[in-house]
Amino acid sequence: MYFYIDESGQTGLNLLDPSQPEIFYGTVSSPRDLDVEARPFVEKMRASLGVSRLHASELGQGRLGEFARELQTLVRTLSIRFDVYKLVKRDCAVIQIFDSLFDSFDNPAVPKTAYLIPLR
Repeated sequence: MYFYIDESGQTGLNLLDPSQPEIFYGTVSSPRDLDVEARPFVEKMRASLGVSRLHASELGQGRLGEFARELQTLVRTLSIRFDVYKLVKRDCAVIQIFDSLFDSFDNPAVPKTAYLIPLR
């Protein structure tokens, strides 16, 4: 499986920014390597739209719609799945504190130094 993740609402060190109380993660997953298998589609769409990258912030909804049918075919062909996760940042802070205090050395996959605050 291959996973591609992006976030929205990232406020860096200002985790509890009242103007953005939530963070969203979008995940695209597929059993196939999209970096390889979707490349011809992406290159064709970029060329037809005359852009260097396919990104909603640059294209807007109207231009994204221009290749929606082709995208549907690609999604079916490569078994692509889309998931969106919403997190309340206040809850993230509580979870991080709990994890640091009570679970910091229980996960053998994470080096012990990863939890030491001065090294972060």
